[in-house]
Amino acid sequence: MKVAVFGAGTMGSGIAQVFAQAGNETYLYASSPASAQRHKDKLAAGLQKRVEKGKMTQEAVDAILNNIKIEEKAACADCDLILETVKEDM
Repeated sequence: MKVAVFGAGTMGSGIAQVFAQAGNETYLYASSPASAQRHKDKLAAGLQKRVEKGKMTQEAVDAILNNIKIEEKAACADCDLILETVKEDM
């Protein structure tokens, strides 16, 4: 399945991790590709801590991170599922 997650904050990156961990091609979007990459890097750092504690293998982390893509928005045109987790200012 191909999934897009718009909003790469705590909730969005966590959702992206779950879909990627299940083997889905997952696209992560934020206000800019650079911002999305920073959130992916933060997720990678958290996963690396799990490796250091022996709770996860490096291979599993690599597979998750390989499934999370940072692309232009046009890449999600044929996604099977699109989730919106953008912060709302009321």
